[in-house]
Amino acid sequence: MSFENSDADHRAGAASSLSARADTLWQSLFPLNGAIRSNLGDGLAGAWVIGQHGGLPVAVVLRSDGRIRYCTAVAMPEDMAWLPRVTYRAGRLSLSGFVNRHVRLTESGELFCPPAQQPILPEILLHCFMENLCKAKPEVPALENYNPDRKPLRLGAAQQMAAAAFKEAIRTAKPEDKAGFADRWADEAFAYVSGKETELRAVNSAAAAALASVRDSNVHRDRRDLVSGALSDCLAASKESVAILESRSSPLIEPYVQACRDSLEAFSFSLEVARSGRATNHKPFSQRLVKGAVLAQATGAVLRMGTVTDALAEVFARRFGDALPYMQGADVLVAGRDTPDFGVHPAGTRVLSSFVTGRPDATVLDIPHVCIRAAEILLDPRWIAHEFQHVRQELASESRMDDLLGGRDYPDKATELEAKIEECEFIRQFGVLFWRIPAPH
Repeated sequence: MSFENSDADHRAGAASSLSARADTLWQSLFPLNGAIRSNLGDGLAGAWVIGQHGGLPVAVVLRSDGRIRYCTAVAMPEDMAWLPRVTYRAGRLSLSGFVNRHVRLTESGELFCPPAQQPILPEILLHCFMENLCKAKPEVPALENYNPDRKPLRLGAAQQMAAAAFKEAIRTAKPEDKAGFADRWADEAFAYVSGKETELRAVNSAAAAALASVRDSNVHRDRRDLVSGALSDCLAASKESVAILESRSSPLIEPYVQACRDSLEAFSFSLEVARSGRATNHKPFSQRLVKGAVLAQATGAVLRMGTVTDALAEVFARRFGDALPYMQGADVLVAGRDTPDFGVHPAGTRVLSSFVTGRPDATVLDIPHVCIRAAEILLDPRWIAHEFQHVRQELASESRMDDLLGGRDYPDKATELEAKIEECEFIRQFGVLFWRIPAPH
């Protein structure tokens, strides 16, 4: 027997063994399924536990009229901690991503399983259960190490270099689709300044030479950036956002409004400390993220700079602990122009960042992504911490499923309150970012 055949037989045997084990575990859930049906009362055609979210079993419930709901058990049985983590709406194997492919939406946006499909629904859910049970836990790649030996380059100077190189590229290429050209050019330029071997087409030799300093340097903000008008505008916008929320204040949303006040206060204090030259020089984000934001802002591009881990330095990654491997399933985009990802903020303020898991037509993205305005990354990094907290809630399955479901006002959502609190904790720990104090002469 050839080695190839032997290896194929081994993989087939391993897959068969996993399948048999998954089927046995699936059957062990039948008593819990029955208990959930009893607790929910009449009007149910079936209930199937397919994983856990927020430390509680999650079930797909089929009502007698064909409507589908998700629900959580009130407690995790001691012998079921092995249940696979499932996400609500993030990724191909999420509940919404998997179930939506096999049922349809009503005009009111409810999930509905047609009568002809109902007999095979348990088999469909078993497939989802097996996929989540047998998938490998992602490994966290090596985090980018900050190289203190590289010369520093001021943020404003890096932006000017990138903008000048792109302007020359536009003049030479004369593209009809400027946005498409910007995306291609920024993607190539990003690979180049990140030190990757890549074939340069849109980026010519002159542009590469102009970007060499960005590639070989650590890009930082300095005191000139800290007193910029753009930073003052950013602070003013945060104050306006808090004022809008305060005008809508009610007992239900007061915890969220207070968290917004705390976040703004922490940012304002951190900015004062930085401007006085007393800031601690923490570097929670990678140079990949900083340089990606520089290129996106200079070109007006929408740039995929990597995954969540590609954006992190070790000092910040520690905050996520055991959740970090699961967060690999989300990409990070930096946008130098408006995109549909930003949508409209429920509070009426300008959307600066978003964690996107699907589209308005209920299509669930195979790979969710964080999208952040490039200019805001360079001014107010609280938004990165906010969206990464949402990634953690979903992909690491740490929040309660009930908190992720719709039906509650935006500021009243527990997940939004958690993300706002994370903003505050982040800025208190790391302060104003991407800057350095010039050495005394």
